[in-house]
Amino acid sequence: FGDNGLLSRDGMKKPSFYAFHFMHFTKSWLLAKTEHALLSTDGRNNFTITCHNCKQFNYRYMIKEENDISVDDLEEVYEDLDAIHLKFKIDHVENGDYLMRIYYVNRENGSVQDLWKDMQYLKNLSRGESAYMLRTATPRVELRQIKVEDHILRLETKLKAHEIRMLDISYQY
Repeated sequence: FGDNGLLSRDGMKKPSFYAFHFMHFTKSWLLAKTEHALLSTDGRNNFTITCHNCKQFNYRYMIKEENDISVDDLEEVYEDLDAIHLKFKIDHVENGDYLMRIYYVNRENGSVQDLWKDMQYLKNLSRGESAYMLRTATPRVELRQIKVEDHILRLETKLKAHEIRMLDISYQY
């Protein structure tokens, strides 16, 4: 019925789908792993950073049966909804220009559940409304130019609660 899993019953991709999709871009060599991120490289000055700000359930989640938690209760079942600020430093990289492609899903961008909330959780959507959700529930994409001059690639990013993000960094020859 589409409650759990990677896809809704109508085939809409949930944020968890994109978490797996972003992991697909991980490069061959793992450079580092933190509580919130994986850094990888292909060894040719191309890097991928896949990161998340997944929140832990609190006691309210633990005392209820999972079937008794409604979509409206979700705000109350997490320890916190704070954003996090991540900083990355990669040493021994080639000086020059890099292109960073940023893909992310959060409550404002790409979350099919939040789109559905905007439609008051109506269950009998028309084909046009379902098609709209299919088109709209996709990751946001941004591009950034980065210049490295001291052989150190420095990056910072801020993730909202429940956000997943992939930074794909390519050396521009």
